[in-house]
Amino acid sequence: MEGLQRRFKETTHPEDEAEFLDEQQQEQLLQELREQNDKSNLSIQRGIVFIDILVSTIYAIFFYDLATAEILSVPRIPVPLMEPVAALIPVPEFAAMMSIASLYASVYTFITACRLSALEVIWKQPPPGRGLAPLNVLTAGLAGFAGAVAPCMALWDMASTVELVFWSVPLGILCLNLLGWRMMQQVEGKIDDLDKARYKYKGA
Repeated sequence: MEGLQRRFKETTHPEDEAEFLDEQQQEQLLQELREQNDKSNLSIQRGIVFIDILVSTIYAIFFYDLATAEILSVPRIPVPLMEPVAALIPVPEFAAMMSIASLYASVYTFITACRLSALEVIWKQPPPGRGLAPLNVLTAGLAGFAGAVAPCMALWDMASTVELVFWSVPLGILCLNLLGWRMMQQVEGKIDDLDKARYKYKGA
C-alpha cells in the first residue's frame, strides 16, 4: 500500500505534462521565429547597405570627373540608358560633396541602428539575438540636411527634372534606410508581444 501511494505521488498529472509540453513548444516556436527573423533582417540590411555604397560610388565618380575636368567645362550627369545630362546648378562640386556626405551619414545611421560592424556587413555572422538599436536622430538629421542642400540648389536654379531627380537621390536613400529599419522594428515588436502574451497567459 505504501509503495502504491508513493508511486501515485511521483506520477505526473497528464494536465501538467500537457501544459509543460505546450510551454516548451511555444518557447521553441518563438526561438525559431527569432532566428528566421534575424536571418531575414541580415539579408535586408546587407542589401540596403550595398545599395547605399553603390549610389555613393556614382556621386564619387561624378565628383572625380568634376575635379579632373578642364576649366569652364560643363559637368555631365550619368543617366542609365540615356545620354548624359548637363549639370547646370552653381557649384556642382559642393553639391556632390554634400550628397556624398548625406549618403555616408545614412549608411552610418542604418548600420548603428542595426547593431552591425563593418565585418558583419561584409561577411562575418553577427551574434544571435542582437536586435535593433534606437535610431540615432542626430546622424539621421545630418544626413537629411546634407541631402537637401543639392535639391534646394537645383530648385533655386530651376534645373531640369532629370537633374533635380539626380540630386534628390540621397534623400530617397535616407528614406529607404529609415523605412527598412522601421519595418524590421515592427516585426521585432510583434515577436516580443507574442512572448509577453505567453507569459501573461501563463501567469493567469
